[in-house]
Amino acid sequence: MLNSTYKRLPQNPNIKLHWGQDYNEYELMPGVGPFIEQNLAKIDRTIRWAREQSTRLYAVRLDLRFPQHYELSGLGDFSNDPINRCLKSLKGRLDRYCKSRLHWHNYASLWSREYDKGDTRPHFHVLLLLNGHAFRAIGNMSKGGESLYRMIEESWLSALRCQGLGLDKLVHVCKAGQYRIDTSKYAEASSLFQRVSYMAKVRDKCFDDGYHRFGGSQMRG
Repeated sequence: MLNSTYKRLPQNPNIKLHWGQDYNEYELMPGVGPFIEQNLAKIDRTIRWAREQSTRLYAVRLDLRFPQHYELSGLGDFSNDPINRCLKSLKGRLDRYCKSRLHWHNYASLWSREYDKGDTRPHFHVLLLLNGHAFRAIGNMSKGGESLYRMIEESWLSALRCQGLGLDKLVHVCKAGQYRIDTSKYAEASSLFQRVSYMAKVRDKCFDDGYHRFGGSQMRG
């Protein structure tokens, strides 16, 4: 069992553990540590980059899940390919949406691969960071509507190769998981960082399934 004397993860000494209550002056979510320091650094860089792109930022925390019996269905496996396909597809949808409305848009994402206790299927915690002038809410979640939620859901189902199978509830918007941020205000960004630090926790991650546990956008200026 880990305790604060451990500076690195025994299963993988390349992983640095962070036991503190804050990181680079941001408060961390209490009660879920230790955290993976490299993941906290990636979250920090990504949020700082997003704040530089626009005066307003819209952020949303999501969970993406695999359907039951997904691996047995022959549709795919539990690799990270679906999350990578999903985010690539979503970027294309966002670009087309913003271009059609003459909005300039820059986009970033973060994801964390985790397991519920006793579940052999992973799930993905996701953060999307969007231009707050182009997006202000997740929008209509009902089928057939045009909204940010529908773009996300369609991208995930497409990535799973499950379109048209009548599956729902695979995309979950976290409670109080939407943030509208004035990027000049440190307190608003700090609140977001604390919430997203949950994705950097050691707990619920698997370190021997052969897959990356954390990823996100490669930011450009």
